[in-house]
Amino acid sequence: MTKSEIWTLSEWTVAQDRVVHHGESLVRHRFETPFAEVDLLTRCRETKTLKMIEVKSSLAAIDRAQADNYLDDYLDDYLLVAISPPQLNRLRKAVAWLASIVSEPIELTLAVVSQPQGLFDPLEIQYFDLEDDHY
Repeated sequence: MTKSEIWTLSEWTVAQDRVVHHGESLVRHRFETPFAEVDLLTRCRETKTLKMIEVKSSLAAIDRAQADNYLDDYLDDYLLVAISPPQLNRLRKAVAWLASIVSEPIELTLAVVSQPQGLFDPLEIQYFDLEDDHY
């Protein structure tokens, strides 16, 4: 698989997971803003909250239990590797821009998709809220 194919597969895997397991509807794929292209824009069917989701592919996603144990230090370091500070800044601007237009809260989430070792192993998705506050 090419990198482009892996990225597309990761984005659609996350979109499917959000629709099937998180009660969300897909609003847009690769949503363009003046500041950044957002991989997925979803809406929670229950609360109607909009979510911008940035999808990253990783050959080995971190162990969730390890992230929970070292949330303050380890997770911060991991997120810096997964998403650069300039990219995070652009995404925050995109969220603020959209929030000003739709006048409703928007959540920013990072989805890290690990690629399987074996041909038939499932993809693993881990989610991280990038902000404590909603925009």
